[in-house]
Amino acid sequence: MKSKLYLLLLCIGLQSSAFCQSTDLEKVKAPSSPAAAVIGIQPTAVLSPKSYEALETAVFSNFIGEQGQPLIPNNFGLEFAPYWTKDHPMPIQEYLYPGPLQSLWRNLSFSVASTQNYILKDTVKSNALGFGMRTTIYFNGKKVRESIDSTLNNLLSASELKDAVYGWGRRAAKHTPKPDNTSKFVDLMVGSSLADKTIRGYFFNDWALMNTYFTRLGLTLKKELPAWSEDKDKEKIFLDSLNSQLARFVQLTDKLKNVELNVTNRPGWKLDIAGALALDFPANDFNFSIAPQQSVWLTPSYRFSGKTSCIELLGVFRYNWYNLGFYKQYFENKETYEHNFDYGLSLNLLFKKLSLHVEALGRYSKTIIDQSTDASGITTTRSKTQTDFQCIGTVSYQISKKLMLSYNFGKQFEPILSYKGTLISMVNLNFGFGGPTAADVTNLP
Repeated sequence: MKSKLYLLLLCIGLQSSAFCQSTDLEKVKAPSSPAAAVIGIQPTAVLSPKSYEALETAVFSNFIGEQGQPLIPNNFGLEFAPYWTKDHPMPIQEYLYPGPLQSLWRNLSFSVASTQNYILKDTVKSNALGFGMRTTIYFNGKKVRESIDSTLNNLLSASELKDAVYGWGRRAAKHTPKPDNTSKFVDLMVGSSLADKTIRGYFFNDWALMNTYFTRLGLTLKKELPAWSEDKDKEKIFLDSLNSQLARFVQLTDKLKNVELNVTNRPGWKLDIAGALALDFPANDFNFSIAPQQSVWLTPSYRFSGKTSCIELLGVFRYNWYNLGFYKQYFENKETYEHNFDYGLSLNLLFKKLSLHVEALGRYSKTIIDQSTDASGITTTRSKTQTDFQCIGTVSYQISKKLMLSYNFGKQFEPILSYKGTLISMVNLNFGFGGPTAADVTNLP
């Protein structure tokens, strides 16, 4: 048993080191699949919109058994997004602003989850599978779109300005007679740039602003550039240094980071739609199965932008239908409600490596006790109702862009399928594979 645990941890370490080199635009998130939720191995009820990953696999376990022994997990989930199994190069605007139909197709995913711990008759364990499907629709508000467009324009202008000035630098390096020191090289390049009509356009022909800008640039380059040399090898090093200094001066890296934040954070409104079905094998026989539960989710959410982009607010509306025939047969002493409506709010705090998730949900349950019809044809229905509450916190750590470690703790709804009460304490690992890369976004330098 121990050797298997060490092998699992070794695989995790290898995955982490390999994924650190990823150029993917999005980071994998904490596991949140409808299939895992419908069979009870995922404790949270709020389905946060998933990242653009072609494939996600999740492991649900505490990794420690009841007697303190190492435990190989046997609860697994997998989510598959068909669209991202192939490369889809596109302009960054198309990536960030998909239409409703594009959103539905790009975000469509199918999930499956399995457990060997589906409880029957309080203590008997059986095998169960969960099957789910979901998608997300993005709504790009005018304010968010204007902010992103402004960021993109700033990046594009900075990149074009840097390239234009660098072009005059290359011409200065080939000038005859060539400059004999760094100071003369900079003066020649700056003078040519000031006379360039295209470069003037970046400053809206404001001569005073342009002159001040290039005066500062000239002083910086004379201080930071290496000594000028006509040696071809040293000339290449000199021009590479010039290119780096120009990128730093126009703050190209900072502007690029702002664009990447908009790409990865996806600010604004979105709506996640999901459905799932549980399938239990009471006798652990492939030829005999029952569907004890079905669920449908609507999860609207809003991700803030700018300095508050670390905040995401989510609402959830979930309908759970329980198969009363199944529960009357296997849970004779349990009070089961056929219709269950869950509603509540969730808060996500998303930082570079650490993420915090808190959800608070209420439940309204209703089931029909009996129906009777009198001689006049009037039907009388007797029903019973119940309310419940769930509150769960999740702490997640981004080991790499493709590996997320999460811990859940809190109080769940009064369970039907578990004999261990309402306490939730669980460790999860979520692996991501595929998804769009920076190369797919054609307008991202």
